[in-house]
Amino acid sequence: MGASRVTAVEPLASRRSLAIALGADESIEPREDADGRLAADVVVECSGRPEAVRAAVHAAAAGGRVALVGIGKQSARLESLDVVRQEKSIVGSFSHVCAEDFAGALAMISSGAIRWHGMITWVPLARALEDGLLALDRKPHRYLKIMIAPEAA
Repeated sequence: MGASRVTAVEPLASRRSLAIALGADESIEPREDADGRLAADVVVECSGRPEAVRAAVHAAAAGGRVALVGIGKQSARLESLDVVRQEKSIVGSFSHVCAEDFAGALAMISSGAIRWHGMITWVPLARALEDGLLALDRKPHRYLKIMIAPEAA
């Protein structure tokens, strides 16, 4: 979508490696000293964890934008003075518009603009609990997204 540089910030080493394989320019561990050096024009926070939301706002450059898309269990407390003084914008996004978003995403996937192999693990419906939901809970480092596929009739 036009980003000149993409930095993934991820605590799990396997997901950092996947981010590089999928096209990120760099992938780093979340650290307090790393957040301040990013100074990104756009930050997309996907976990919803309070500490990640705070880090995302901190990592945005002056005049930068932060999109909060992760859904966490707790709300984050933000330093509003940092947001105001540096004129940062924060927007939340809970959903999507299927007719607009999916068509564009599918076009990017089919053109090869998005590398998605390695992001998705397919599990048959009969194994959805054990090999899907429980596997993701037990081994989060191994999976990113799990898709449940219905069996053919």
